[in-house]
Amino acid sequence: MTESTLSRAAPTVVEIDLRTRYAEIMMVERFSDIQRAFVRDLGVAESDPGRVLLIDDSRLLVEHAPGLERIITARSVNQVVCLIVGPPNSERGGSTDGGDHNDQASPDGRGYADHSDETDLDPDYDEFDYDDFGGGEASVGHRDTDAHAGSREGYAARPGRGEAAAGRAWADRSAGTAHTAHTTPGSTGADRGRHGSRPGRGSAGSAATTTATTAAAAAAGTSRAGDSGSRAGSRLDPARLALVKPFVLRAPVATLWVSDARGVGWGMGQTQPQSLPSLLDDPDDAPALAALRDALCQHEVFDAVAERVGSMADATAAPGLRAVAGRVEDGVLSDAQLRALDRLLAPNPEPGEEGEPPPELLTGPLPLLLGMADRRADAVLRPDGLIDSLLRECAGRIADADAAVTSMRGWRVLFSGHQPGMVVWSAMRQAAARLAELRENLRIEFIEIDGSRGLDQTRRNHLEELGVVTRGPTDIVPRTVVDSLRVLTDNALDAGHSVVEASQWLSGIARRLYPRGSREYIDDLDRICPDSVLDNLDNPGTLRLNLASPRVLVPVALFCFLAALWSPLDGVAGAVVSVVPALTIVVVVVLGAWLLMNARQVSPDEAGALDLVALVLVALAAAGGGWYLQWSGRLNLPGSVQTGLAALGLVGLLLWPLWAWVSAAKRWQPQLGTAGVVVEELRRLVCRVALYEWALADSRREAHDITNALTGALLDMQTKLTDHAMLLRDHHPIGDQPGGVPGIDVEVATLLRDQRGEIARVVQEDLVDLIQTVLRRCWKDLERGASDALANYVSIESGQLLEVYSEHLARRGVHEAPPFARSGERRAALVDAVWTESRRVADVLRATKLDAGIQQLCGPEELSYLDVAPERADLIRFAPRAAKALFARGPTRLGSGLGGGPDIPHPGADLVWTAGGQVAGVLRLVRLRSGVVETPVEGRL
Repeated sequence: MTESTLSRAAPTVVEIDLRTRYAEIMMVERFSDIQRAFVRDLGVAESDPGRVLLIDDSRLLVEHAPGLERIITARSVNQVVCLIVGPPNSERGGSTDGGDHNDQASPDGRGYADHSDETDLDPDYDEFDYDDFGGGEASVGHRDTDAHAGSREGYAARPGRGEAAAGRAWADRSAGTAHTAHTTPGSTGADRGRHGSRPGRGSAGSAATTTATTAAAAAAGTSRAGDSGSRAGSRLDPARLALVKPFVLRAPVATLWVSDARGVGWGMGQTQPQSLPSLLDDPDDAPALAALRDALCQHEVFDAVAERVGSMADATAAPGLRAVAGRVEDGVLSDAQLRALDRLLAPNPEPGEEGEPPPELLTGPLPLLLGMADRRADAVLRPDGLIDSLLRECAGRIADADAAVTSMRGWRVLFSGHQPGMVVWSAMRQAAARLAELRENLRIEFIEIDGSRGLDQTRRNHLEELGVVTRGPTDIVPRTVVDSLRVLTDNALDAGHSVVEASQWLSGIARRLYPRGSREYIDDLDRICPDSVLDNLDNPGTLRLNLASPRVLVPVALFCFLAALWSPLDGVAGAVVSVVPALTIVVVVVLGAWLLMNARQVSPDEAGALDLVALVLVALAAAGGGWYLQWSGRLNLPGSVQTGLAALGLVGLLLWPLWAWVSAAKRWQPQLGTAGVVVEELRRLVCRVALYEWALADSRREAHDITNALTGALLDMQTKLTDHAMLLRDHHPIGDQPGGVPGIDVEVATLLRDQRGEIARVVQEDLVDLIQTVLRRCWKDLERGASDALANYVSIESGQLLEVYSEHLARRGVHEAPPFARSGERRAALVDAVWTESRRVADVLRATKLDAGIQQLCGPEELSYLDVAPERADLIRFAPRAAKALFARGPTRLGSGLGGGPDIPHPGADLVWTAGGQVAGVLRLVRLRSGVVETPVEGRL
């Protein structure tokens, strides 16, 4: 992981279990490397790791003294709390049994740890040369050279049982004689070797006494050469000594001694335990110890313990705990992770389709690069450019032809003296020629320029000559593209879309962003402007106006017949005179037909007058018929009627050419509208190609590379998430809810367990934050053009952060956000709900020092080592800030149903609020009696 993928957090308590990590501590060159690794594994980039919580076995303290000194004296360590777990260790080297030391028994039957197979340590592991550690020349005896004069019964001696119970004096570890003591010149009875004098010791151990003891030992020949040989002021009653601490654990290093993690129910002021747990078997590991470690890992509790215990005379206390735990078992957390991972890895709802992201997720330059916003396409062609000029010319030609066709539909064109059909034909042929020329020129440019592999300067110059603006928008740069992709990815994941769906969207976007090149649009040219359109323009077709058609002949015959009914005279003279009007009628028909024939010609190749002959013959026949009926007198109509009918026929003969032309012109459709649409479509195509395949070719290619690299990163994370899910499915099945144990209430854990669905949603938000944390570094690399770098670290950092998250869930559960995650409202609501709904938290926080419900973490045998005076003990109340709502409800809510008792102290009095944590309760710190703890002078242990 790198700093960009880690987040900053509050002060960190570095927890180190020396029982399992001692060899690792001794192998590293600097302890600060351990601190860095610890906070890095927690997913923290920068923190204050100066608080160190050490856990060690009481039976290994002597052996681990060099490691303890190395940690406590490190410059990067500000405060240490040492949690010692195990039975009294005062007789590690005092056994008189010459048997196997690895089998030496403790008072409660527990044996020492067997280190016979630890080849990396000195076999004389109880003896250290403190010259290497700046501790002087003194050394302590070790079991391999001790002459054991005592018996194991002495290990069971307890203060207050009388001297008889002791069985023997303190044995010399080197020769079985009384242990020698030595005082430096000018020393007094004070305990100078240790950090300050011990309470109640006074000055009884005078220089004379210690000198006499030294002389006696010298007379017996038992003093070791060069050995300072003594515990400073060795005035301890060996029957009362229980815990020997290395010198480095002197005050102000706070030491908590848990002699039995199972604990006993005990109220201060009592000499006997009130209860014993019966369901716990491991004295070195129990729920109460786990809860204590959880509490100490909160830096607020750690600081309070360090301050209060460090101020005690021996800087040592025996802890007691009563707490409400909110830790749920691993199976529930694994199930929540699996539910969240199933949602994040859910496939696209429409199998086989990539789909498209919702439009609101596409912001910045992405819509433009994807062709979803064509508002800028019209500006890519300069008005004075060659391509735009050709397009406008084609449009103008087609507009001229369309205007000519429109003018043909009026009757006035018959008297214009021009051939309107020829005018239209000429305009359409010119439009066809220009359109064909435009299509061919565009085809050539599309092939030669292309742009799928970018545009060199020569092509850009050529595009400038064609009138294409090759400079893209100034707001399309890698930074804006990356910002758009960040918004898309983050919002999609925050909205609940799966990683699979998001990666499919990005894959489709990358494919659309890749420049196709203008060569790929040649088929579109042929589709938009096919040869059929050019043929229609070049050959507009004939104007269908056949003079021999029934729709022309019938009205002409009728009008001729009617017009011939009129005669100015009667009889033979009238008949002769009426021949002239009849012939005039035929002439009128011929003149009208000639006008129609001249106007209807739309091509020089058109010829033919046969229909005119037919029309004249029909006109003659009709006029002759009318003349005959009028002359013969067979038409018995009044004169006025005949005159009216003749007038009607004459008017019809004058108007029929106009009617015939207008109706025929309206029926003629030369399909100029299609040609106009073609020009508009060609303009849109050219603008699109010029913008996306030429002007934006480089920007789209760069955006494609960025999007493609991001898609690969998401696929790498998707693989890691899938692997993580497979591991979870093989482990940690959901079991039964663990019940409470003495001193530890699990009400909050039970309430939280019932919210497994909500836990899964919180975990899903954490995993989304995890993905976004890994992507945080990706955005920077993508902005600077290092797309290839993502493949080098995304998979690794995803796996590391998943390990960080697994460790976080194991340590903190869902009560606290992991270092890489945001403080979401969902988590706050869940945690607040379970803590404020608990009715046991208030009761636990009300406990006092005398409360027998506090589980004192020691065995019944070790109670005699404790100072039972309540006024000399300390009590630390602690709770997560999520439980503050309990106090906001007032004392009535807190006291109801809880058996009365005093109200909880006001926050700030002696209640420590922790920023996180999954445990709340009271920690009772009981002092040990005077003389129970020994911290030898520097250079001894």
